[in-house]
Amino acid sequence: MKKLIPIIVFLIILIPQRIFASTNYNTLTLTPTLTRISLSRGDIYKGKIKIINNSVKTAYISVGIVGFRQNGNSNTPLFSKKINNKSQAIHWVHIKNIQSIKGNTNLELKYIINIPTNASSGGHYIAIIINKRIGNTNIEESLRSLIIIDIKGKMKISGFVKTFSTSNFFNFSNKIVFNINFENTGDIELAPQGFIIIKNLWGGVVKIIPINPTGSLDLSHSQRKYQNIWNNKGFLYDSGIYNAQLILNYGYGSTFYNINKNIKFYIINPLYVIILLGIIIFIYIIIKKKWGKK
Repeated sequence: MKKLIPIIVFLIILIPQRIFASTNYNTLTLTPTLTRISLSRGDIYKGKIKIINNSVKTAYISVGIVGFRQNGNSNTPLFSKKINNKSQAIHWVHIKNIQSIKGNTNLELKYIINIPTNASSGGHYIAIIINKRIGNTNIEESLRSLIIIDIKGKMKISGFVKTFSTSNFFNFSNKIVFNINFENTGDIELAPQGFIIIKNLWGGVVKIIPINPTGSLDLSHSQRKYQNIWNNKGFLYDSGIYNAQLILNYGYGSTFYNINKNIKFYIINPLYVIILLGIIIFIYIIIKKKWGKK
């Protein structure tokens, strides 16, 4: 039995490594994943993306171009050849198709964007898609490099906060969730940023929460939901009425706008309720005993 122990240990170490090696062969990397450029009508832009094959297997690929837009109020893009974003933007891009990339190598895929003279001002959104199939397997996966093209010129810059609310008007926990639904009604993508300033009943500031600190974009003619959480730490968090002030700024270039909204919400600490009920019951018992003696 002692002679078998080294063999068992060896198998325990070796088998997971062999399994991992066999399932990690279909790995491609695409960079950059996002390019944002500002161009004028008639401009010609030359760009490139790098495709890295991290496996030892040859990757068989195909190249495609699609439009994309925001998927509802999420941060997830929706891709389709039918999405042209106010124009035939997918036809502005010229790219050479390639069929394969050898294992443990990388290559640069060059593309050219020709902006027509009648292109509309504002944001246009396209994606270069790399569809891959590794070796002789049926495993396929798509990688995407997003390209945001901002065409200079007169454009509409507008947006508004559709909703600003907490998940509950009465909150029985120390975790308060703020929901902001911002709708971009303009022609260019926006990155609304600002703060939520939380004040107690007496006007004292108890918390300042940053909104969209990373500058995530809300694409034109779409809406996006921003969710922020305030964790009022500790078991003895204060109950009471609170006011939340939203200060949000958005814009493009040298044009910026400000949005200011206020909401009220209640925080009720169950521990305080239990203590209060205990005090009331205690006083009731004392009074009852006192009156009972009379």
